[in-house]
Amino acid sequence: FIFMCGAAVPLALPKRMENGRAGWKYWRHVAGRVALLWFLGLICQGNLLTLDASKIALFTNTLQAIAAGYVVAAVAQTIRAEKVRRALPFALVAVYALLLAFCGDYSQTGNFAYVFEKRLETALPFIGDTLAGHYTWFLSSLMFGAMTLFGAQATEILLSDRPQWTKAGFLAGYGAALLAVGWALVPVVPMIKQIFTASFTLQAVGWSMLAYAALYVLTDIWKFRRGLGLFILYGQCALMVYMLGGVFADSFLAAAKVLTKGLPHLFGGEIYMPIAVEVVCVILLTVVVWFYRRAKMA
Repeated sequence: FIFMCGAAVPLALPKRMENGRAGWKYWRHVAGRVALLWFLGLICQGNLLTLDASKIALFTNTLQAIAAGYVVAAVAQTIRAEKVRRALPFALVAVYALLLAFCGDYSQTGNFAYVFEKRLETALPFIGDTLAGHYTWFLSSLMFGAMTLFGAQATEILLSDRPQWTKAGFLAGYGAALLAVGWALVPVVPMIKQIFTASFTLQAVGWSMLAYAALYVLTDIWKFRRGLGLFILYGQCALMVYMLGGVFADSFLAAAKVLTKGLPHLFGGEIYMPIAVEVVCVILLTVVVWFYRRAKMA
């Protein structure tokens, strides 16, 4: 999610600049997107709908991680020096990796990202309990920014004037190199998703770039686009899908159980019921999203 948000940045933000400069229109757009993502994140996992201030957590959600990375990418777009923009994600990874390496260990509660966030909670009680599942968010925003910037770089490669196969090869090579570095770091930097260590992040970005390159070859070079309607639907309405799945999951599950309650009678036994319920949940979600897109485009 974070990588693909970054991949959209070169397509969305430069056109909001005025004569190559980030003015009021640019920052208003960025602020609006960040505010929306943060608010929806609070609804999804921040317990905002409980209306209980003691239970609300300010920063605990993927949407908010996307927002944090988006801010970094928006600032990076205003940097005119291309070499600085290219080096920035590596600098963020290096700073974060060094902080984790020298200011703590890689244990669940002894790593510096966790310790930093725990102290932040003590100093600022209003941010709530943000460490559910031992995920870290505030200091780890350095890595969210890096992932977003790598995604932006991937799209910039594909928007260049190079021949198509050259672009695909360069992007795939870039992804493979990041993946290799991520693997090489594992003996000294454990791969821990909850704190977004350098080895985890570089591997995640590497795989994302390889997938992006493969998709580019499939759809833009080989022109194979049939049968991709479902992927396009979910891609165009990703935020709606995320919110429906996160907030109304119980409602979809209840409806699916009602619609499938007669299957054991027809097919004898309930061994396949869990799978059937999940399939119907996906179908119901897809139908709702399809009508949403249709209404939006009307």
